[in-house]
Amino acid sequence: MGDIPFERKITHERICLLGEEAATTVDFTSPALAEIGKDSYSVLRGTFDQWLAELAEGAGAEYICGIPVEELVKDDSGSVVGIRAGDDAITAHVVIDCEGVNSLLAERCLGVARPKPSEMAVGVKEVFELTEAQVEGRFLVQRGEGAAMLFVGDCTHGVVGGGFMYTNRDSVSLGLVATISELEESDTTIYQALADFKEHSAVAPIIRGASMVEHSGHMVSEGGFSMVPRYCFDGCLLAGDTAMLCMNLGYQVRGMDFAIASGRFAAEAAAMR
Repeated sequence: MGDIPFERKITHERICLLGEEAATTVDFTSPALAEIGKDSYSVLRGTFDQWLAELAEGAGAEYICGIPVEELVKDDSGSVVGIRAGDDAITAHVVIDCEGVNSLLAERCLGVARPKPSEMAVGVKEVFELTEAQVEGRFLVQRGEGAAMLFVGDCTHGVVGGGFMYTNRDSVSLGLVATISELEESDTTIYQALADFKEHSAVAPIIRGASMVEHSGHMVSEGGFSMVPRYCFDGCLLAGDTAMLCMNLGYQVRGMDFAIASGRFAAEAAAMR
């Protein structure tokens, strides 16, 4: 695993119960977190995804970027036989739809139902640049090691949701996730909640003096197994966020591993077609 662009090995799992002006944190660490098969790492998607893309290109994949796909092309029998992007059509034996959680193609062309606002959350994240020594000192971890923190309570101002903080090699990822239907009825916004979160006494000292170098947002499926749609069609498979493969238990959130695994399974099924 030496060539995989991991940021830090996670040796501390922390849950922080946040009040308006106070916080209680539970910190779990164990030698078991270092055992092969039980280990966990933080990654930055920009770096990690580029590495995966280069592996795919090295195996013969070709990328066509910057062109939105507008339609799944079907033959007279209704089988998906390719995609249309602008005036161009590209045919394929199998199409794997990984367009993301806001899956408009799957809805429009395959009849996949749009999720309810109560089943969806919006997440915002900011990345703050620090030195490696500052990351290790502020999280009290050994060199090359890191921590993953989850926050519950006042971080979302009464809206169902929570916060997170992950250590990278020389930065910290910090953000919030909140249910869309709850935000619609709230007198706060996710951006105001994030601004207040960064000022809380449990968070502010960690990012003190740090420069914000990245800001991003993403919708997240939260309905669990019951909202996973039909994902196998004639000539087309759904994978990743399009198949709503995310598990949020509050104390554990998983999505990237499901996306990678489902993409692999879809590719293996396509190769056997």
